[in-house]
This record gives sequence, structure tokens and C-alpha cells, in this order.
Amino acid sequence: MQRLWAVLLYLILVGVGLGATVYFNIKGNIEVVEGNVTISPASFSVDLAKGVEYVKQITVKNYGPQACVYFEEVVEGPSPKEIDVSYKDEQGNSIYSSKKLCIPDGSSDNPSNTTVNVHIHVKENAELGRYSVYIFLRS
Repeated sequence: MQRLWAVLLYLILVGVGLGATVYFNIKGNIEVVEGNVTISPASFSVDLAKGVEYVKQITVKNYGPQACVYFEEVVEGPSPKEIDVSYKDEQGNSIYSSKKLCIPDGSSDNPSNTTVNVHIHVKENAELGRYSVYIFLRS
């Protein structure tokens, strides 16, 4: 009888183990680099109407050797695909992953400063609500 209970307990435990479901598994790769490039202002707030394009100037400072960078963003809100974000240098040239902005070298005493225009366009069919735009500087 003990042997029967042991077999039943074993089958129950195996059945529970087989019934467990893994919904996802995620792995991230990170690279630690020198933090020689900064952006200011670190944040800003603005109220925009539908159909409007807003341009915000940001300053990119480089405290180290020349760095060639581009920007990426994540938009969160009611209809994030209706918010377009783009980046241009002082001459009006677009900045993106295959056309990077090269920032001259600087030092801790004398950083190089470069102005970048962040264009935020709210499409006419954007839903009303609060949106957050997270901008990432990539090399």
C-alpha cells in the first residue's frame, strides 16, 4: 500500500511539473561605456495640439574623444504611433542610425557643445491624452 501511495505521489508531482508553463524568457546584453556625452535639458514638458510640430533645442556636450551618435525614442501614450520624433543638426541635416552626428572632442574643463533640434510632430488623428517620449543617445 505504501508503494502504491509513493507511485501515485510521484505521478502527481510529475504531472504538476509537466503542467507548468513558461510564458517568456528574456535575456539582455549590456555594454558599459564611458559616460563622456551628456544632453541638456534632461527633461521638458509641453502641451501640443493635434497637427502641430514642436521643435525643442537640446545641447549635447562631449567631455571626451570625438563621438558619433544618433538618437532613438520610445513613445508611450494613448496612440504612440501618431507621435513622430525626428532629429536634425544645426544645418538641418537629419540624424539617424546610418547618418550619425559626430561631436568634436572635448575635455572635463572644456566640453564641446553641439545643438540638436528635436522635432515632435503630433498627427491629426492622435488621441487626446498624456504622452511620454523617452529619447536615447546611441553610438
